This record gives sequence, C-alpha cells and structure tokens, in this order.
Amino acid sequence: MKLEGLIVPLITPLNPDETLDVEHLAKLIEYVLAGGVDAVFLLGSTGEFPNLSMATKESLLRAATEIINGRVPILVGVARAGTRTTIEEGQHLAQFGADAFVALPPYYFGHSQAELVTHFRTIARELQTPLVMYNIPRLVKHTLQAETVAQLACEPMIIGIKNTDMDLDAFDRLLEIRDHYPDVFGVSQGDLPIAAECVLRGANGMTLGVANIAPALCKKMFEAAKAGDRVRAEELNHQLHQMDPTGITKSWSAGIKMQASLLGLCQPTIAKPFDPIDGEDLELLRNKLAGVNLL
Repeated sequence: MKLEGLIVPLITPLNPDETLDVEHLAKLIEYVLAGGVDAVFLLGSTGEFPNLSMATKESLLRAATEIINGRVPILVGVARAGTRTTIEEGQHLAQFGADAFVALPPYYFGHSQAELVTHFRTIARELQTPLVMYNIPRLVKHTLQAETVAQLACEPMIIGIKNTDMDLDAFDRLLEIRDHYPDVFGVSQGDLPIAAECVLRGANGMTLGVANIAPALCKKMFEAAKAGDRVRAEELNHQLHQMDPTGITKSWSAGIKMQASLLGLCQPTIAKPFDPIDGEDLELLRNKLAGVNLL
C-alpha cells in the first residue's frame, strides 16, 4: 500500500467498563467512510492506544477488519518502548488484520538517532509488513531527524512517515527525502494548523483526528490543497481548526471523543485516567460544532 490521501486516526468507542463498543464502532466507521477517508488508522494517539487493554485492542482490530471488509486500507499502531516488545505486539496483532503498521520511536529512555535507525529497521525487517514511522516529538522524547529518515526511507518495508510536528523547514526536508523514492515512500502531516500548507507544498496526505468529526470537510480541504487551490484549502483549514477541541481545560483526547459523542458516533467514555468533559468545556465543544454546522 501507499501512504497517501486522507487518513483518519480512529477514535476507539468504549463502553463504561472500557470494553469495545462495537455498535458505535460500526456507526463511526460508516460515517468516516461516507465522508471520503482513504484509510483508517487504528490504535493511534486519538485511539487512546497507551490506555487500552490488549483484549480491547484485539476486539477493535477484529471488529474493524470485519466492518471495513477491504473497502479502505487499515493501519495499526504498534507502540511500545522497546524494539522487541514492539515486534512482539505487531506479530500478535497481525493475526487480526493490518495492511500496515505504524510505529513510534522508543519513549521513556533517551536514545541516539543511530539507535532510532536500528529500532525502525529491525521492526520493519522482523514484521515484514509495510511500516509507517510516526514522528510526534511532543509526546515522545525524540524527533526523527531528516538524516535518520533518509537512512530508513530506502528500507523495502518502510513506506512513509506520519509527521505530527509544526516545523515546516523540517517537513520540507522530509519531502526532499520522499522525492528520492516517490513511488514507495509517502509523507503524511498530522498537525491540523498546517495540514493544508503541507499538502500545498507536496505532502502525500494528511492524518487528522478531526476527520472523526468532519471527514467530508477534511476531504474537501485535502482535495483543494492537492489541486493547488490555496485560498479554498486555507479557508477550509481555518474552519476545521476552529472546531478542533483546542482551548478546553481538559485533554484534547477527551474533547474529540466528546464531540463524537455529541454527534451520536460514540459514548463519551474515555479510558482512565482521563476525566470526561463537562461544564464550560462541554458548552465550548457544542459551540465549536455548531460553528461549522455539524450540530
């Protein structure tokens, strides 16, 4: 598969006991597919992967694979702090279906860029499934530097990088690396404020949490940016940023799930230790959805 188009890092609908809510999972998947997403990313940050039990992860992959039924590719996050534990999780989850895995750099301990190269190279070669590198330095201790990505882009099983970072100069360097392997390596942007700008500069795609809530609007933004229509793309990016659950006193993750709940796409349950949204935050999220005519 290729890393391109609009990818949704799917919310994981949960019951109050934190088991998988299969009914709402089906509803959410049909909603995002109808909105035009090109791939579904399970067990990403938006999917609460660090806080889910292995039983819930297995249930999610099993149910989502059956619901999607080959209509779009499925990416699955495998994010452990160690190389071996990441491989073992990938080998275990592979039985439930995945067109590609998405792996983070190691977290908790500090590591050299050389160790990051070994980490991703070993995972890709051991799993023998297409692998996407995930650069999100604000949530882990490491930034995947351009030189590191360049060493890994030539690996046959590494198909691209999901970049959730606001450094546009660094992003341009990723695009330069991609241009050496344009048919097999893709670059997808995950930071909403600069998503349109990155596609206008040549990104293959965007991976946006807000696509759970407004997939059709996200797809219109992607298509406008891909066509080079800067005015339209930036207008849509502004609308999406206005509805993004930033600015609340509680977590972004709880906010995006509450917005999905307000649209009837899931229950508001978020895995502990997150607190659910209430009070002024809830009213703010309602207003954000109303502002783009979703509520």
